[in-house]
Amino acid sequence: MSNIYIDQALSTRADITPLERLVLVFLGRNAGPDGIASMAVGRIAQSANTGSETVTRALRRLTNLGLLERQDRGGSLAPLHRLTIENAAGEGTEESSA
Repeated sequence: MSNIYIDQALSTRADITPLERLVLVFLGRNAGPDGIASMAVGRIAQSANTGSETVTRALRRLTNLGLLERQDRGGSLAPLHRLTIENAAGEGTEESSA
């Protein structure tokens, strides 16, 4: 079932960086049939060969764009991320403040 989310991550028309797309792919690969993935920031960072702060920024931006919904579980548990790519695919892109 996660292949659906990987395909959506690869084909989304949202204005996202290659790293943000890679984060979506990692979450899509680990998502259940309901689109929910539990993957620690450190694990995503290690898989993407980048820093945790960079992944945190990517997750925050993807959430702001409506491609993810975050649910904190408290304690030391990794947050849940629900992929909402399909819902946000037709929406506009985030404006940059250049």
